[in-house]
Amino acid sequence: MMRRFVIVAHRVPADGDFSLNDLCGSGGRVDVLSRAVSASFLLSNSIRSDVEARLVINTEPRYPRLIRFDSSRLRFLNADERSTAALIRNALSRCTKDGEIESSPGVFVSRAGLVEALSDLENAILLEEGADEPDWRALKDATFVLSDDQNFTPKETERILGTVHQKAGLGERILHTDHCIAAVNHLLDKAEKG
Repeated sequence: MMRRFVIVAHRVPADGDFSLNDLCGSGGRVDVLSRAVSASFLLSNSIRSDVEARLVINTEPRYPRLIRFDSSRLRFLNADERSTAALIRNALSRCTKDGEIESSPGVFVSRAGLVEALSDLENAILLEEGADEPDWRALKDATFVLSDDQNFTPKETERILGTVHQKAGLGERILHTDHCIAAVNHLLDKAEKG
């Protein structure tokens, strides 16, 4: 079973021009993405297998970037925000027009956007507050679509709703992106054990 997380980022500089000493400011809240990546993959002493995270940087058509983290090849992922932000910055700075490239082991970057991030995915689920919880045991090869610390724009919502198969919630309270991912991983782990 493959788990995928698609996280849309709204303010991270698409060229990777930000300081690792200012992840919230010049990084456009790349700290949120760093925590989301960590929540997607990290266990106490290892990296989860069969997980993929896709970061959509700048959904405007002129400068979109898609960073894909693949657990089967992923190396150098640590629990701190700064080193994960460095992986993101490195990927963005190495992006070319030549399709997808591997910027570091298990981290791939391309000039693609939200449409491409969602185009090859089946069983895509939009995590939205207030929506009903799904039957976690029935979810196989699921993809969960989330936003950073900002709401989806109307255009993003339209694109996402044209792709997703269902909306799902984690309760009535609004949670941080990384907390949603940690909760989903926990619920799917629990469902797998039966």
